[in-house]
Amino acid sequence: MLTQTQKTQVAAVATQYANIEGSYSCTLLGGIAHYMCDSGIETDAHAAHSETLHEEVLEKLFAITSDVEAAAAYAAEYEETVLL
Repeated sequence: MLTQTQKTQVAAVATQYANIEGSYSCTLLGGIAHYMCDSGIETDAHAAHSETLHEEVLEKLFAITSDVEAAAAYAAEYEETVLL
């Protein structure tokens, strides 16, 4: 579970990486959430134009919380409900 402070920090990351086309999901953040919460298949997290951009996002989420699964899910939800 994320604290309100962590949610605010994750929202900032989501805003920075919003609307980037994903190779598996419609968006990069959606793909990262799928990778972290469901599939465990790292290539699901790739951006359409980059095989390494997801690593940058995950590093930022790890810096916020050790519960990266929750952070990834919140980032994708935030992107879908607030930013799109």
